[in-house]
Amino acid sequence: MSCFGCLKQETEVEAHPYSPTSLAKEDQNQTTKDDLLKVLAAIKRVNNQQSLATLVSSLIEETCSVLNCEKATLFVVEKEKRVLVIMSAMDKEVKNVEIPFGKGIAGAVHSTGEDVKIDDVYQDSRFDQAMDKKTGFKTTSLMCVPVRDMAGETCAVFQVINKRTDEGKVIAFQQKDVELLDALRDHCGVILRNVQLHEKTMLEKERVSNEKKRVYAMMDMLKSMQSDLGLPSLMFTITNRGQQITNAELCTLFMHEGKELFTLNGAKEIKIPDDAGMAGAVVTTGNIVNVKDVYEDSRFNKDSATEKQMRDGGKRTKSMLVCPIKTDPSSKEVLGVLQLINKQDILGDGEDSFTEQDEEIIMYFLSQLAPHLEANLASRTKKVETEVEKMQSRGSQRNKKAPAPAMAITEEEEEEEEEG
Repeated sequence: MSCFGCLKQETEVEAHPYSPTSLAKEDQNQTTKDDLLKVLAAIKRVNNQQSLATLVSSLIEETCSVLNCEKATLFVVEKEKRVLVIMSAMDKEVKNVEIPFGKGIAGAVHSTGEDVKIDDVYQDSRFDQAMDKKTGFKTTSLMCVPVRDMAGETCAVFQVINKRTDEGKVIAFQQKDVELLDALRDHCGVILRNVQLHEKTMLEKERVSNEKKRVYAMMDMLKSMQSDLGLPSLMFTITNRGQQITNAELCTLFMHEGKELFTLNGAKEIKIPDDAGMAGAVVTTGNIVNVKDVYEDSRFNKDSATEKQMRDGGKRTKSMLVCPIKTDPSSKEVLGVLQLINKQDILGDGEDSFTEQDEEIIMYFLSQLAPHLEANLASRTKKVETEVEKMQSRGSQRNKKAPAPAMAITEEEEEEEEEG
């Protein structure tokens, strides 16, 4: 229905008690030309938005302005999950909350495809009072309508709350509000679907780009196996490419030496006990550790200096994947561990924890790199042992030369005694 056609609609036929047609009998307030101009200006501003987030924010702001109401909420339909997802810029505590089809007033509107207008929601059994109790907000009057795309399919449900007078008093929504909301939703359904299609296209492009980066990182990892890299360079390549392959925020490679794990931070070598933290747990058991939230795992030290530093910067460690490096997969002997922190939701699909695919890819590359790491670690150990032997040798030589001056003095003393 167009915004102009809605002005001419007659209300003689009997309709659903909550439909716009029946509401005309309740209130004969007329929509003015200025009202329609406000709606058209609002639609134009909403139509300029390029993302779903900015679209929702703009739609809610414009609707509250046009209807002079306190709140508005857009429920986006997700057919695969059979839920309505709350998209609201005004209520951060309920944003992205999922409501099953058919539940509540919004669910009923989606299921029946009929408009609903309620003057006092507390008199309606479909209204869930839990959110009012949680936030302290008092919902009184409400309108809720389905939003349809160009094919006539319901793609969202739009809800507005608490009509206000110019003095700020909450009253029931009037017939004029029904007509204005009807005009808004007719256009916004098309705009919403276009933005969703645009975001889907961009997301697919981002997915392809991300997969290319992962492939390049894998190829670079394979090249490092054929290169004669020293241990520091090899460790840097593994951590850098491991981070890219899994979309991790941080990646650390610990090598196992004696009773310690060591890693490199530039030229600086950092050592920790080989039984400490999540890395130590992997060394001890020889098994993969994959945790969605480390704060719920007793093995993670929330009070470490590194974690405190992250929290000071407004971040924290959440998801973690720690994989053992073994030359023999059946052995419990661990050569080192690769620790990946905070899976990044780069594609915006809600995937913020490490997957089984991440485990399989990382474990494959680590199994291929293990012999190279083992050879480099053995070379490092041999160098250290050689240096220790040299130091011990120099120490022994100094010890042998030390008594010589004392002997010379003693001989001089003996000559003086003979002359005397």
